[in-house]
Amino acid sequence: MGLITRYFHQFGLLNFIRFVSLELISKIFDSHNIYSYSQTGEDRIITSYLWKNEGFYIDVGCNHPIHYSNTFILYRRGWTGINIDANETLISKYKRLRKRDTNICAVVSDQEKEVVFTEFDDSFVSSINAEHVENWKNHRQVSNQHVVTSISLNTILEKCNAPKVIDLLSIDVEGHDFEVLSSLDLNIYRPRLIVVEIHKFDINNPSTSKIYEHLTKHNYKMVSYAVMNGYFLDALAEK
Repeated sequence: MGLITRYFHQFGLLNFIRFVSLELISKIFDSHNIYSYSQTGEDRIITSYLWKNEGFYIDVGCNHPIHYSNTFILYRRGWTGINIDANETLISKYKRLRKRDTNICAVVSDQEKEVVFTEFDDSFVSSINAEHVENWKNHRQVSNQHVVTSISLNTILEKCNAPKVIDLLSIDVEGHDFEVLSSLDLNIYRPRLIVVEIHKFDINNPSTSKIYEHLTKHNYKMVSYAVMNGYFLDALAEK
């Protein structure tokens, strides 16, 4: 009863009904079924490696706190973490719906400088990557553009007193993923699992990817690639 009351007060009536309905359907049709909140089932892959009741995540480019979220299923299991997005409206939803988390409105990059953040009517394709923005202007409507000062992931984690051992790092920032990854010192912070969007990845020639090369150089190994996302486990933690 305590869990039901907490869900109702924290997520509101509509989301509460949605959660209960999904749980009932899964129990009726398949007792082993686990509902996915992610856009293309990323959280199903994540939980196959990190299925435990408590943990710590960092979600960069987190977008919506529930819908298409890679970390909400973990939040429901008792996890906490840091969610980062440049869209202030989305972060305000995190502050309302994911109160155990630290929720930050920021642009993350490997250099701290002024950048132009372009928001589209479809928030999932908003970005600071100029090429990405130009491509999407032909398909989506620009809703807002503003100049912000980027910040490194290292700096954010230091300010938040984040633990050095992190269970999950999820990065999805529409064409700026390598720069976000590069802004984290993997000699200090060691995510057990890193999930990062990799565009134009050639699975037969992975070394052509800067992200793949960067992570393997830091003793991570790719364990999965699905729908533009690479999954990397800390090889040092397995020894």
